[in-house]
Amino acid sequence: MTRDRIVLHLDMDAFYASIEQREDPSLEGKPVIVGADPEEGSGRGVVAAASYEARRYGVHSAQPISQAWRNCPHGVYLRPRFDAYEAESREVFAIVGDAVDVLEPVSIDEAYADVTERVDGDWPAAQRLAEALRRRIRDERDLTCSIGVGPNKLAAKIAADEDKPDGLTVVQPSEVEAFLAPRDADEIPGVGPKTREALDPMGIQTVADLAEQDPQAMEDRFGAWGPRMVELARGHDERPVTAERERKSVGAERTFAEDVTPGKARDALGAIAAETARRLADTDNQGRTIALKVRLHSFETFTRQRTLPAATDDGDVIERVVLELFDEADVDRPVRLLGVRVASLVDEEARQARLDHWPSDVAADRLDDPPWEREGYWRF
Repeated sequence: MTRDRIVLHLDMDAFYASIEQREDPSLEGKPVIVGADPEEGSGRGVVAAASYEARRYGVHSAQPISQAWRNCPHGVYLRPRFDAYEAESREVFAIVGDAVDVLEPVSIDEAYADVTERVDGDWPAAQRLAEALRRRIRDERDLTCSIGVGPNKLAAKIAADEDKPDGLTVVQPSEVEAFLAPRDADEIPGVGPKTREALDPMGIQTVADLAEQDPQAMEDRFGAWGPRMVELARGHDERPVTAERERKSVGAERTFAEDVTPGKARDALGAIAAETARRLADTDNQGRTIALKVRLHSFETFTRQRTLPAATDDGDVIERVVLELFDEADVDRPVRLLGVRVASLVDEEARQARLDHWPSDVAADRLDDPPWEREGYWRF
């Protein structure tokens, strides 16, 4: 008999803010906001993380720091210490890696793990393993996490959000449909605001509504994503847990202290392109797709991108492309933020392998395009 897969999703609770509270006990119980300098409500930039005490005042990650200040002026505002957070992430994932079959970090504070072999497909044993992981992280790192356990990534991820902070939720295969059904449709990963706007007029409000849709009709409306949404809503997710995840892009951003004119924004692109090139060099990567991100004073954000025939890490090339993209966008309003990103990455080892094994008459532009080059895939 085929065993069910057993997948864990581990999500550290308010990771950055919790580290700061651990390092400075005087912050315990206080609303801690990690991010840009709020400058008493006139600051630029966004919130990187908020403690649960701060969340009670409506502060959340990715929120403009000025809005966070208006919601919680008495909060403790700290600048991020990413080196410390990355070091802590390595410690936590080392603990988890010791206890599971396969560990797949998906961000600095989240990871999937497959424990099917470790517990021999036994669900009570999987629950005990997850409980032991939570205790060990709390005892050894003085931090809390929430864990979801399910038969696939989808169920595990949604389960991890069910009882935060410091929670554990187990969803066995027979329970998946009932667990998902009453939830809002946008709890399905990938169903963002734009998709939700399209689903609402169709009367699709919940995951159950989405699960009842005809896959062919959904494909006619949404393309390949349509039937995929239906499958996920029905609890079907065959994505494996994999130990290695490829870096998809390298980039840099700048949030201006004050909104700047389009001309001044354009002048700043050279430095951002140079920083992106430096980060590519630091990671031994080159990329073929160069993208520009522009956020206006109104917070309206748009992107432009171009794919080159060959990969590059040349700052001059990156600068030239983003300047052309900026000019083509015809920006005519004040700019708040600029970003430059390079994707379709090829590392040094892969480039050398191609040079060693490919015939000389194979053009660089015949390389298979990775998924993130496809129309509609690019996201900042």
